[in-house]
Amino acid sequence: MAEQDTPLALVVEDEALLGLLVEHILGAEGFHVLHAMTEAEAEYHAGMARIDLAIVNLRLHGDLAGQRVIRQLRSRFPGLPVVVITGFSADDPIADLRGLGGPTARLGKPQGYSVLASTVWALMKRAGTKESDASRRRATDTGVQRR
Repeated sequence: MAEQDTPLALVVEDEALLGLLVEHILGAEGFHVLHAMTEAEAEYHAGMARIDLAIVNLRLHGDLAGQRVIRQLRSRFPGLPVVVITGFSADDPIADLRGLGGPTARLGKPQGYSVLASTVWALMKRAGTKESDASRRRATDTGVQRR
């Protein structure tokens, strides 16, 4: 695969070891990976390169900045596939992903890392179809949303 054809993922995770884990998983899947530990770093990376996928933790340094990061990324890259990794349960109002656009998948910590690669490819495939998430319900901790 030529370098310009290699997908670029942005990992937004404030816990360094978890960020490295995600980078390792995505690297093994053929992605180039940028890592941001803050909202500002995510915005910087998005301004410097065309992002094909984002993996975002909802809570960054004690703040629920992940939702703002997703909104910022999607304003720059409409339809950007986003995997949210969170310790919040799917029915916790704090972790409500409605209104953030799509395609989006939610994975719970820590078990979600074991299905990250398959979730990413399912989401990337769905993003390629331009399928809208407008009529979808909230994501579940089992992966990609379904109708």
